[in-house]
Amino acid sequence: MKDLLILTKIKDGDVKAFEQVFRLYYMPLCMYAASITGRMDIAEEIVQELFYVFWKERERLQL
Repeated sequence: MKDLLILTKIKDGDVKAFEQVFRLYYMPLCMYAASITGRMDIAEEIVQELFYVFWKERERLQL
């Protein structure tokens, strides 16, 4: 339920809610991507792009 509330806030443009999700998931996602790519710099670029698209397309979230 808490996740749904946070996603609803993000969909409505709440930057603080987005930052909360970013801070929580950025490093774990980078570590996962690095385990696939073998390079942390590439992994960070992938995750940054992911969050960029997530924010840009937030209004299209299906909750």
